[in-house]
Amino acid sequence: MVMIYLKAGLNMLELKPEDWLLAIDIGGTTVKYAYWQNRQLAGKGRFETPETWTALLLALLKLKQEAPHPIMGVAISLPGSVDTVAGKITGTSAVEYLNGFEIKATLKEAFDVPVTIQNDANCAALAEAWLGNAAGTTSSVLMIIGTGIGGSIVQDGHIWTGHDQFGGEFGYMVMTGQDDTLSELASPVKMANRYNRLTGSPQPVDAHVVFDRSAKGDEVLVSAWTKCTTG
Repeated sequence: MVMIYLKAGLNMLELKPEDWLLAIDIGGTTVKYAYWQNRQLAGKGRFETPETWTALLLALLKLKQEAPHPIMGVAISLPGSVDTVAGKITGTSAVEYLNGFEIKATLKEAFDVPVTIQNDANCAALAEAWLGNAAGTTSSVLMIIGTGIGGSIVQDGHIWTGHDQFGGEFGYMVMTGQDDTLSELASPVKMANRYNRLTGSPQPVDAHVVFDRSAKGDEVLVSAWTKCTTG
């Protein structure tokens, strides 16, 4: 997913086929990672997103330490409005402690290799335009459905960022008279949260379980799903 260019200062990092990169996707629920070498991903894994920045940083540094080969650079996708020039999330995101500080510079110092950051949906959209379903097209639109709803617009091989980096942020669209956004209504994670509130279960279930129960005609699930699809 994190198929973005790595830059060292003003110079493009020249990678050899044998060079290794660490690719990380930080989401509101999980952190996914893999090691990238010669257009192949190895060592893919995930862990729950830590509750604090200190815990997350320690977990990320451990990934570099456990890499099968020396890492030449780190590419990170983040939720929210990512300013790639300032090197930080300038608005809100699904991981509040990531907002507003110079995360790129902090990670570059911690990893001691070149680091790039980009919005998660933008990373996915660029990957699709490069090697995926949108390869060969002049324009494409991508939507990510997870903890929230994200999106991205690619035009002629470039991300259309829009005003204040919010181009393609479909999840912030207001969908109801109560100001519910698309992310609040349609996220499967938030749908599972609604289901758990309605059932009052002492053991909350995730979206996978909720979808599995849908085939059994669970009436509470129908209510949660209706809210998800119609508002």
